[in-house]
Amino acid sequence: MADYFVTNGVVSSGVNLYFQDRMHVSSGGTATSTMVNRGGLMMVSSGGAATTTTVTGGSMVVNWYGAATSTTVHSSGVLTVFTGGTATSTMVNRGGLMMVSSGGAATTTTVTGGSMAVNGNGTATATTVHSGGWMFVSSGGVATSTTVNSGGTVNGFMVQTDNYYETGIQVSHAMVTDSAFLGSGQTATSTTVHSGGWMFVSSGGVATTTTVTGGSMVVNWYGAATSTTVHSSGVLTVLIAGTATSTTVNSGGAMTVSGGSVNETTVHSGGAMNGFIVQTDNDYEDGIHISSAIVTGSAFLEYAQTAISTTVHSGGAMTVSGGSVNETTVHSGGMMTVSWGGVVASTTVTSGGGMTVDSGGSATSTTVTSGGMMTVDGGSVNETTVTSGGEVTVFSGGSAASTTVNDGGVMTVSRYGSVIGTTVSSGGGMMVEWNGRVSSSSVTSGGGMTVDSGGNATSTTVHSGGAMTVSGGSVNETTVHSGGMMTVSWGGVVASTT
Repeated sequence: MADYFVTNGVVSSGVNLYFQDRMHVSSGGTATSTMVNRGGLMMVSSGGAATTTTVTGGSMVVNWYGAATSTTVHSSGVLTVFTGGTATSTMVNRGGLMMVSSGGAATTTTVTGGSMAVNGNGTATATTVHSGGWMFVSSGGVATSTTVNSGGTVNGFMVQTDNYYETGIQVSHAMVTDSAFLGSGQTATSTTVHSGGWMFVSSGGVATTTTVTGGSMVVNWYGAATSTTVHSSGVLTVLIAGTATSTTVNSGGAMTVSGGSVNETTVHSGGAMNGFIVQTDNDYEDGIHISSAIVTGSAFLEYAQTAISTTVHSGGAMTVSGGSVNETTVHSGGMMTVSWGGVVASTTVTSGGGMTVDSGGSATSTTVTSGGMMTVDGGSVNETTVTSGGEVTVFSGGSAASTTVNDGGVMTVSRYGSVIGTTVSSGGGMMVEWNGRVSSSSVTSGGGMTVDSGGNATSTTVHSGGAMTVSGGSVNETTVHSGGMMTVSWGGVVASTT
């Protein structure tokens, strides 16, 4: 292990640095033809200068008005240019790495098989990236007079024709097979994202005429995508503050919009939007308005998004949060969840299907058929019909109005659930359990209502052939018509009965 100090007036030439060797080149010192081998370190700062340095497996650091000229970086070698440092006429060969950090500057760099990264507030001028070379310019990094030859890669985009950028990064005719990124002021035109590729557009980046074939594209936080085509197995995701305009999703392709905004979208039959696989071509001038779709996996709708004529099959899970849906059918093994701000209408839950209306969600005109189940867990429902074998449970602050319970249907109200205006018809049953509240209900011929311990029913009408049992619960203002029956058993309390 050796330390070399090249100070004012000292000229070093032909030194080889090996494992744990160090060279410090400072103000007025000059190092020429230095070889930095694996484990060696060369530091140039405070007005020091290094010329014709070769970095092979070791590290070279240039900062604070240090200057490096005609440096060659080979495999496993690293050249880092920090604040105030400059590097001129650098060659980065296969496996080598050059990093220009904030305040650092690189001029006339040639990347041939190696990698160059320009970080925020770093600058790179007159860079040439040859086939097999790789350059990355982050948001805030500055690149001018950049040439990327065919087969070279910039920000993860492998260009297929020679590119020249006077200022910034303006990629054209490239493909993405790994990770690619566009940030502030950066653009890409005519890009193809292949299987295994991942393209990220953010912070003011813009992508135009992108084709996604098996890979993924993500647009968020003021990134923008225009004229994107998503083919089979491709995925386009538009997240918060991202925008997508003039998008086409073909059969087998998928698009997800969560917090972003979209315009002029076409989803062809067999394509997916937010997990909804459309069965006919859909065109959306503004926003997301799905029609005639099926759900076999996870699907969702957010604020201002809509869906009509949807079928949820076995294994499908549909979540409505801030959006609205109409004419949905939930089959056996399917599930629909309506959460805060979600609004659904004209839903049918068939045998083995399930529907949950959470706090802040609402459902109107729902039909729960044989073997179907609906749970109102803090949400609100209106005009529900429960038929043979269907079940509806209202609890945890949930509410139901204008419900009809038909033959074989069952409705249960408990744990601070509340129900108003229910009609229990022939063969239907209603259970009011602990802390459940029922008001203004009717029990018609063949129907039955049971108020168990802790439950309460107010203003109930029992018609001819109807039956009401109070077993530990309490009822008020009940009217029992001719042929109707009320039974009060152990612990039941009744008041104001007619």
